[in-house]
Amino acid sequence: MKKINFTAGDLVKLIREDANKYNPFNQSKISLYKISELVGDRIKLYWFNTKVNLAEISPIPINGKDDKNIHLYCPKYSCIVDGQEELYTFEEELYYLDYFTQNKETWGELLELIDRGVIKYVHQVQHYLRENIRVVSLRIG
Repeated sequence: MKKINFTAGDLVKLIREDANKYNPFNQSKISLYKISELVGDRIKLYWFNTKVNLAEISPIPINGKDDKNIHLYCPKYSCIVDGQEELYTFEEELYYLDYFTQNKETWGELLELIDRGVIKYVHQVQHYLRENIRVVSLRIG
């Protein structure tokens, strides 16, 4: 099996002993978190009080189910579009695959990598975004 390379800032699934049990709200007890720090096989997660072992996390598959609460975040910015007199303001936060699909002309290369199975996990999308398009990011929402 290919080794998964996580970095600080990656979104991951925390796998608990009780992951297959469900709470009264029918929410799986597998939770999504963002890595804040990695030291060896010990990982500190944002919003989680204790460090966890590498074996206690897994990548989030791109499947519309496990990643359904992950959104593409484009920070608010403003510009004046040629021919307009008023400031144009843009800020987005939507399910990331919906946004990519709606804007295939911009995201075609990334979508092709996902379709071919080169990119299978959310953290790989994050790495692609960091390397190629720094102004957008993925968030748990």
